[in-house]
Formats: sequence, structure tokens, C-alpha cells
Amino acid sequence: MADREPVWLHFTPHEIAGPLVLPPSETGSTPSSWGPSLADATGRGQYRGDRVYVLDSRGLHVRTFLGSYQFSSGPGINVYEVEPIGPLEADPDPSMRDHYFTSRCCRSARVVRQVWPEQT
Repeated sequence: MADREPVWLHFTPHEIAGPLVLPPSETGSTPSSWGPSLADATGRGQYRGDRVYVLDSRGLHVRTFLGSYQFSSGPGINVYEVEPIGPLEADPDPSMRDHYFTSRCCRSARVVRQVWPEQT
């Protein structure tokens, strides 16, 4: 039996208007993942503003993640299925390594579709 192909998801409080997800260093947006501790996380090497963060859903419904982690919490969260562009790199945050999902980062990602909020 062949291995399952990953389905990569990107979580953001922003709506993505175009076909690409770009890193905060290019868009000027503030990532929601770290809140007020963003500068500390960046200084410790746990976050890179020049990368887009994605996770493999492992076949789980997006509701599994909503509200469970800082990156998936808050009003107005949008979740997109994406195709990473460029090599996938390990998430630099060591706390993201021992989960039931796989967190990675890449230079940018192509939007496949919006998966949350669910479209009717």
C-alpha cells in the first residue's frame, strides 16, 4: 500500500485574496501564532518571518485543530489547503515536533482551496 500524500494546511486570521500565501516578511502582516511574544520567539530561533508555516492534517478534519493551539485560535481564523512552494523545512519551534500532525515551513505556498470557514 502506498503512503498517504500529505494534505498541507495553513492557518491565518487574514483572508488570502490571491493565489499565493506569502510570508510576513513580504506582506508586512503580523503573524498570530506568537502574539506579544513574537520578538522573543524570533530571537530564540523558534520563528522565521521569511517562511510560511503549514501542517499536514493527517486526514483529520480541520475542526480537530481549531482552538487547540495558538495558531488556530481566535475569531476569524481562516484555514487553507495549500501546496508548498520550495523545499519543506522543519518547523524551528521544538514544541511543534512531538504532535500528531507534522509542522513544516516553506518560502511560500499556492492556495488550493479554503477549508475553514466551511463554504456553503
